[in-house]
Amino acid sequence: MSDDTPKPNSDPFAEARASLWGTPEEVRMAEDAPPVALSESDSQSLGLDLLFDLHAMVGELEQTEGIVNVTSTIHPPVPLFTIHTIEHGLGIRVPARIRSFYMLCDGLEFSWSYEKDSEIIPGGGAHLFDFATVFDSWLDSLWLSEAGMSEEQCDFMWTLRGFDRTFNADSAVKTPGPDALDEREMVVMCVEEEYPTYDLFVHDPKTRSSRLLDVSFREYFDCLLATRGTYGWQNLLLEDREPRQGELEGFYQVAERFFPPSDLNRWRR
Repeated sequence: MSDDTPKPNSDPFAEARASLWGTPEEVRMAEDAPPVALSESDSQSLGLDLLFDLHAMVGELEQTEGIVNVTSTIHPPVPLFTIHTIEHGLGIRVPARIRSFYMLCDGLEFSWSYEKDSEIIPGGGAHLFDFATVFDSWLDSLWLSEAGMSEEQCDFMWTLRGFDRTFNADSAVKTPGPDALDEREMVVMCVEEEYPTYDLFVHDPKTRSSRLLDVSFREYFDCLLATRGTYGWQNLLLEDREPRQGELEGFYQVAERFFPPSDLNRWRR
């Protein structure tokens, strides 16, 4: 008897990547290349394979029937001198996992929409802040400055910085930047060098609260790629998904309409 259960797709972009980057052998050679050199080892550091997969994902979106208005910008990497200058000015050391991303690109944006009943509806995307914005002043946007907070709480909030402003479709059409982020949820990261692996949160400026995402820095990108950034995908990563079931149902309706359901198997609970 055959097993009709969908199998996880270990590499949903293999074909698209090959068309962009050459023969299968050339692709394997590129993927086997060492990651961006860092001064210290970090299992969460990102390599050139991330850029390959981002480009391949965009190429796939452009070829997917029913998906329209695909846009993508991947900015040039941040010079190491700039990173060192900001580290010196703030008196911190940017964790290797974060530095590895910005040594690949200085943030990125992509978006796509889809057609439904003759309407164009925002379907997905991401807007990862550039390095200068991440390490700009987030006072009164993320940092708490309220009486009664302990020194430890204040110190922790200081380490939280905005990372991905596209937590939902509404956030994708707003003006970016710390000054315009006081009313919407977004993904933030802890920039403390010694903080544990799980250091990404969904931050709600209205309630001044942050909910932990049960995922590492590298896994965040894995899920972004698997879901093609379909709006609502970060709800898959929340420790407590129950309050977000309605949004997750909407996410699955869109994602499974356009992409193989097996690509999401790793993230289902």
